[in-house]
Amino acid sequence: MAHGKRIKKLIESLKIDKEDAQRIDYLLTQMIKVDDWERFDAMFDDVNTIMNGNGIETLNAKKEIDSYWKNTAYLYVNMGDTYDQTIIYNIATNRFVICSWGSIVEAHTERFE
Repeated sequence: MAHGKRIKKLIESLKIDKEDAQRIDYLLTQMIKVDDWERFDAMFDDVNTIMNGNGIETLNAKKEIDSYWKNTAYLYVNMGDTYDQTIIYNIATNRFVICSWGSIVEAHTERFE
């Protein structure tokens, strides 16, 4: 997705202003390049702060994914409600999506605890 379209999607989906959308877009772009999980976590905490979230949470799968993440399938910014739009990190694909975590669980109920 082109930079301008990503910014527009962040603004519309998360109901944030352009400056915050640009800051989040920059962080997400850097995060997928990082190979230090402590730095990744700190950057995701920054995204949480910009979004006025309630912390970074996990979605746990029924099966172990790998030796580091164990059964953690996704990380997401907790916005307070299961169906609030948020930023979700897919550990298996190293990609971010904007949707609700409830939508992911509903679409793949067989995968989650």
